[in-house]
Amino acid sequence: PTSTRREYTTVTLPFARLKDDAAALGATLNDLFLALAGTAVRALLVEMDALPEQPIVTNSARSYRRPEHGLFGNRIVAIHPHVATHVADPLDRLRAIQASMALERQRTGFDEALLNAPEVPFGAATRRRRFAGRRSTGANVLPGNISVSNVPGPAHALHYAGLRQLANHPAPLLGSGRAINFTARRNADSFDVGVMVDPTKVTDVHHLADLFRAAYATYQELAAR
Repeated sequence: PTSTRREYTTVTLPFARLKDDAAALGATLNDLFLALAGTAVRALLVEMDALPEQPIVTNSARSYRRPEHGLFGNRIVAIHPHVATHVADPLDRLRAIQASMALERQRTGFDEALLNAPEVPFGAATRRRRFAGRRSTGANVLPGNISVSNVPGPAHALHYAGLRQLANHPAPLLGSGRAINFTARRNADSFDVGVMVDPTKVTDVHHLADLFRAAYATYQELAAR
């Protein structure tokens, strides 16, 4: 079970360089973001001698907004790709994540058709309650081991009263059964990441952030080749 305690830190990466590195690796920026999270979590689990044979699965979201939905309100569907923590080679890990994302994009097409259906018997809330696992305490457990989200942010610099917004780091939530959340938001030329953990499970959030930065250095080197 996830405790009520939280620890938080931030990471900032250069947006244009991150996008160029992803392109050089034949991936999207979101693919690379998932790979950075997966690589950091894998390194942490190896240090803890707790790396499972099965890959860690994420809770993420994909927008399905279309012009007919109008300008306001969220239009998202949950996706659960794995981050290939069972794969040792970082480039193979990225490819495995891309394959998992492709399967999730296919699967969520069915979810989209049901999201606006009446709640009984096939609405989204009903299905989540019905299929949610239960721990011995009886509490619902949300799908996914960790959360990884890439939230759209402004492509240009924002100002207020002549002052520029220098950072736009999200402060993400932890759901039941999840101890780590990486959420990113673009802020002009920066890619701002908020890292939230349950410190009863992950004792040093700053170390996890360092592992995330080290993962980026690894993929930068691969992209340069």
